Amino acid sequence: MKRIILLSLIALVSITACKKKKKETIKKTVSQIVIDRGTWLTVNETIQYYDVNNNVLSTETVQSGPTYHFSRTSDTVRLTENGKNTLKRYHFSHTNNKEYVSITNSDGNDLKLFEVLSADPKIMQWQKIENNITFTLNGQQQTAAKKVTTINFHCPCQD
Repeated sequence: MKRIILLSLIALVSITACKKKKKETIKKTVSQIVIDRGTWLTVNETIQYYDVNNNVLSTETVQSGPTYHFSRTSDTVRLTENGKNTLKRYHFSHTNNKEYVSITNSDGNDLKLFEVLSADPKIMQWQKIENNITFTLNGQQQTAAKKVTTINFHCPCQD
């Protein structure tokens, strides 16, 4: 009798275990993460200038910066900084296994193209690399082989 009850319990457990559906994890794209969260605060922006041998010439870090408000219904992004709002346009693209976001004025001019290095529901990092840049170092005009701008963001959203 005990064996029958034990076998019945084992059969019941194995039947219910088979019926469990695996929860599917759908990986969101960078654009889905950014747009779903909507608002992103600039935590800091680091600018590094490099010589032709890839040695750092200068590093500047600015704490905070504009807040980016990505629209879910259009391709506009509102940048808010020091109480001033600026309306821009955004576009996400995928090239050579890399994600990019371009930010332009509403008329399509002043293109800023950033590679999205990472993005999850709470933090995001963008990077822009420019070549042959003139900058000021110790009051003197210098030329850098490249300028690397890295922006770190935090989403103030609730999960």
